[in-house]
Amino acid sequence: MNAKKVEVYDDVKGEPDVNMATKCSEFARKVDPELIVALGGGSVIDLAKFARVAMEVNIDPREVKAKLNLRTLGFRKRAKLVAVPTTSGSGADATLAVMLKHGNSKISAINPEFIPLFEISVGDEKGLRAFLGLQSFKSLVTVLNSRCRKHEFS
Repeated sequence: MNAKKVEVYDDVKGEPDVNMATKCSEFARKVDPELIVALGGGSVIDLAKFARVAMEVNIDPREVKAKLNLRTLGFRKRAKLVAVPTTSGSGADATLAVMLKHGNSKISAINPEFIPLFEISVGDEKGLRAFLGLQSFKSLVTVLNSRCRKHEFS
């Protein structure tokens, strides 16, 4: 990888829906990243998992099934996906499912291509150091991002 710049997608809310997944995918398509780092809880990780696929294959999440060969639709894994869960319990960092709201119900898009390349967990010393480093990086990006935006209080 030869990263020249870093882009941050931070328009993620709890309980992501199909529209939010489409917006995130459009952002990924525009940026065309080599690496996607999903730093957050299950909602963040699920959106990143779907965006990584949908940036290459224009597909509705409701059409993704476990046996669907995304490679035949043009998916080539251009972007690597790393999951850094900041919560425990959702399992989004290790599953082949993406959970999204659709109306009053939830859909589960399931495909082996959704599984991240690897995940960094806080369970051991190396994982803890990596996690703290990424948390520091996230804080830096947040500060820089807030200085670029106008707020009511600034």
